[in-house]
Parts: sequence; structure tokens; C-alpha cells
Amino acid sequence: SALKKTIEEGRRAIQRYEEAAQRYDEIAAQMERLRAEKTEKEQKLEQAREFITESLDNWITEIFEKEKTAEIWKPDHTVLTAAEQKIRNYQTIEDASEVQELLRNDYECQRQHLLEEKAKQTQAWKDSRRELAQVEEEQKRVQQQEELEPARTVSVEQSRLALQEKNILAVPFYKTVEFSENLDSAACARLEAQLQQMGLLDALVISEEDSRKLRKTCPELLDTVLTIRESGDSSFSGLRVSETLSQTLKETVQRILSNIYEEENGKGIYLGKDGWFRQGVLAGRADKEGEAEYLGVLARKRRREQKLRELAELQKEVENRVQVTGQKLEEIEKQLELLQDEYQKLPDFSEINAAFALEKECRLTLQIAETEYGRK
Repeated sequence: SALKKTIEEGRRAIQRYEEAAQRYDEIAAQMERLRAEKTEKEQKLEQAREFITESLDNWITEIFEKEKTAEIWKPDHTVLTAAEQKIRNYQTIEDASEVQELLRNDYECQRQHLLEEKAKQTQAWKDSRRELAQVEEEQKRVQQQEELEPARTVSVEQSRLALQEKNILAVPFYKTVEFSENLDSAACARLEAQLQQMGLLDALVISEEDSRKLRKTCPELLDTVLTIRESGDSSFSGLRVSETLSQTLKETVQRILSNIYEEENGKGIYLGKDGWFRQGVLAGRADKEGEAEYLGVLARKRRREQKLRELAELQKEVENRVQVTGQKLEEIEKQLELLQDEYQKLPDFSEINAAFALEKECRLTLQIAETEYGRK
């Protein structure tokens, strides 16, 4: 019985050993599995960190590549350098907002520059359109005129209309005379300049009878009238009376011419061949390049044709400015659209954020695996 007891105890000991060995093997297998899982998670964490580094490098490479290939988006290099530094230190989504703010501020600066240029060109386009309308209006006005007339104030134009309404024949002096045939073009231009400088060229010539009652007949007159009561003894050779005038006005004009002297003698009006002139206390000198513009029918015809040519050339010039500024505006609009498109196509942070999210996940799973391994 003692032997039987001893055998039974041995059997139980062997059973306990086998059970312990089995438990050991199970624990060893479990430890090996946990160790393998931990190693796998460590490798995944390392891969996730490599993915972070790769995504950061990709973002930096892409942003600098965009700078080279973009047509309009040309950021300040210091902006890209600062963005690169922030990307190198990237940790959270908040870091992305700082980089986005850097790029957005630079984009807004570029956009503002284009908007300012657009405003400038828009104003230039409007100014050119306004000038073109004025040129075309001037063309219509000149085309409607049989002859060009000197520039006059509104009050002078109104006064001359008032004289017409009251049936007072009033003719500008330059229309009452013609140049003498022996004057060359330079002498004609100089003589016209003298008359214009003195205020005589466009002054009105009226009959002596109308002259005497002018103040009562037209008290609102705001104009200049040539009035000479007595004939002079001049033999002025520069001008002759126009044959188109009525006999009454011819006499008035002849009386005016008889008071114009080519030598200064203190009488009437002095018009020197050297450009000097004097009329009472008024004295001076005048001359001009080119030809006479108003004195003489042919001169006025030439001047009208010349004015129309000048206006036609000016019209082409202004039309070209309108076209050029319009094209510039279209180009700026395209640049604004392209700038926005290129800015919107800048690399985002999805890949970087995904890499950091993966790294975080791998880090947490590794911590769990390490905790379980430590317990065993």
C-alpha cells in the first residue's frame, strides 16, 4: 500500500509537471506571438515616420516646383523659405494653418497688385473712350462747317447770334480782306499772327450806321468791334478788300486799311514787316510757323482740310489706345483667373496629415502591444 501510494504520488507529480510544461509552452508561444506583434508594430511605426518624412519632402519639392512652372503665381522667395521651415517643424493641423496663412497673404499681395493695375488700365480705357468721343464730335463739327473759325468764348458766340437776330450785318475782319498777291506764305503767316495777337483778326466789321446805334440796339454785346470814323492816308500793301462784301462794308474795310501803316508814325495801326505792331498803348511782336489759317478763302479751306486730317490721325491714335488698353484689361482678367487657379492648385496637407494620423495610430497600437508584452 505504501508502494501504491508512492506510485500514485509520482503519477500526480508527473501530471503536474506535464501540465506545467504545457502551460510554459503556451506562455512561451503567447510571448513569441506578442513579441512578433510588437516587432511588426515597431516596423509599422518606423514606416509611418518614414512616410511623414517623405510627405514633408514631397510637399516642399512640389511647392518649389510650382514656383518654377507657374505662369502668374510668383511668390516672394522668403515666403517659400519660411513655409519650408514651418513644414520641417510640422506636428499638427494647426501648423498647416500657419503655412496656409503665409501663402494666402502672399497670394493676396499678388492679386492686389493685379487689381491696382486693372484699375489703372480701366481708367486709361475710360479716358481714351472719352477722348475718342470728343474727337469724333469735333470731326462732326468741323465737317459741318464750311470754313474753320477761330476759337471763341460762349459769350462771343451768343453775341454774334444776337446780332444776326437783330439783322445787323457783322463780319469778322479776317473774312473781309484777302492777302495781297505779292506776299509770300511766311509774310502772310506773320501778318495774320500780328492781327491775331492784337485782337483784330476776329473782331467784327459793321457798317458805320450800325456802329453808331450798336450800344442801344444790342446792349448785351460781349464782343469786339472795329470802328474807325475817318479815313487815313496809308497805302498799306499787305491786305486788300474782299470783293464778296457789300458796298457799305467795303467802304468800312477800306477805311480800316487806310489806317494801317507799315512804318511807325504814331498814327492808326502799325504793322511792321518784322512782326512788330502797335495800336495806341498796345505794342508787341508776333510771328508763327507754317501758313496763314484764317485770312483768305484758300487759307481757310486749307486749314479746314488740314484740321480734318489732324483729327483723322488723332482718331486713329486714340482708337489704338482704346484697343491697347482694352487688350491689357483682358490680359489682366486672364492673369487674375490664372493666378487664382494656380494658387488653388498648390499642394494641400492631406498627405502630411494622413502620414501623421498613421504615425499616431501605429504609436498607439505599439503602446498597447508593449503593455501586453510587459504583463506576460
